[in-house]
Amino acid sequence: MFQSITKRTGVLIALIFLAAIFTAITDSALAQSASGTIKGTVTDSAGAVVAGANVEVVNDDTGEKRAAVTNEQGGYTIPNLPVGEYTVNVNAAGFASAKAERVKVSVSFTTDADLSLNPAGAAETIIVTTGDTQTVVNTSDQQLSTLIDNRKILDLPLLSRDPNSLILLAPNTTTSTGSLNGFIVNGQSERNNNFQVDGIDNNDADVPGGRGGASTPNIDATQEFRVITSNFSAEFGRNTGGLINVVTKGGTNEYHGNAYIYYRSDRFAARDFFDVSGQADPLQRRQYGGSLGGPILKDKLFFFANYERDIFDEGQQETRTVPSALARQGIFDTGALFGRLVFDPNSPNNRSSVALENIGYPAGTPNLGIDPAIAQILNVYPLGNSPGEGPLPDVFDTFRFSPVFRSMSDSLATRVDYNFSDKHNLSGSFNFGDGSFDFLSETFPGTNDGGRAPFRSYLLALNLVSTLSPNLINELRVGGNRIEVVFNGPGDGSVATGPFDAIRTAFQNNGVPAAVGFG
Repeated sequence: MFQSITKRTGVLIALIFLAAIFTAITDSALAQSASGTIKGTVTDSAGAVVAGANVEVVNDDTGEKRAAVTNEQGGYTIPNLPVGEYTVNVNAAGFASAKAERVKVSVSFTTDADLSLNPAGAAETIIVTTGDTQTVVNTSDQQLSTLIDNRKILDLPLLSRDPNSLILLAPNTTTSTGSLNGFIVNGQSERNNNFQVDGIDNNDADVPGGRGGASTPNIDATQEFRVITSNFSAEFGRNTGGLINVVTKGGTNEYHGNAYIYYRSDRFAARDFFDVSGQADPLQRRQYGGSLGGPILKDKLFFFANYERDIFDEGQQETRTVPSALARQGIFDTGALFGRLVFDPNSPNNRSSVALENIGYPAGTPNLGIDPAIAQILNVYPLGNSPGEGPLPDVFDTFRFSPVFRSMSDSLATRVDYNFSDKHNLSGSFNFGDGSFDFLSETFPGTNDGGRAPFRSYLLALNLVSTLSPNLINELRVGGNRIEVVFNGPGDGSVATGPFDAIRTAFQNNGVPAAVGFG
């Protein structure tokens, strides 16, 4: 039996102290790997800038508040904002108040919100934006990116409910034909992509790339994500491919929840063209779970949790080369073996190997005979079920079958947000996954020598944002991820069914070590 091969990424701990030596915030010094920014310019009715105006932004869902004061050029910047919709309020001496509603903040993006103030005594100015950042031109930096917002995640059909399938909505992306079945961005290798969840590294250190990193939340636990394809800022300088920056869903001042079940069956699937059974490959997928989020303390403390179980049984076409019925009797076609050396067990010289056409048997039906011990083993193999497909007709046949590959997982995604005050905001998320997947088919039906790999993954993200003054913000982020995968095989240790146990008994695996490399 194979030795178990265990792959573990070390715990990746990221301690990021932004502004360890505190400096005033400028547009070029903003880090927003798990958040967004609102910036703008305040002017009067004549177009002159208004310095010293008080700007306050309020999260429409949680009531979280942040404040700033416009500079000498009338500009303001409020970074490190959780994604969502905001109301921007502006007040200045000698002017009527103004506000902009439904200002959308998205991950790794700067939203412009310019306001104009009327003279004191005039009515308050209210600007209602569309709340859409999909068509907004990025005027803040050179970054090229595509936002996959919550509406797309929930509304677009996804066969496996994997939000990372929507990466293909971004320009210059395509699926990979490699073993990881991942994504290619700008022609780079699928191993060159960088995955983050809530600002924390979510990459498998041993086998980077793939379809979503070490621990990816499902669509009901994902708020949105951004696919950055070119011109990364310094905070995203890890890889040369694409950056997939995911933000998990959090609670709000209203309770929201759902329960769901998704089911797929081979009753609605087409038969594989090469399937000789005449029916579709086995297919059963059951995904069920639920979510709940809301306030613990209104405007202060919020929670969100999602649980999902996914059981996927899918038949896959496998082909094996088996001896033909004639070959099991020692009857070979000279046309198929013409010019090849064969061993004749009936020869006086037990080591004689001669060309088949020189043996002297009648053309077309040379009966060389089969050693009785070998004949017993050959007869254990199933007969071919795809005539004419063997590499040597009448010597070898092709046997096709559809073994069922199973993958099963339980996932838990949780998040807590706490507004200590208008100056301090803490958020924390934890993602956990546990399950297994089949990675190696059994040799023949009933041999029980396939390979199954159990896995377990963890991801923790903590983020504290402190507003020390209207123009001074500090962010502390702590997090890490861990993934464990054990490649077991062959089989689960139980006896093979039917005649195949004879093969396993005759050819015992002596436990010779095997080396597996990733590179």
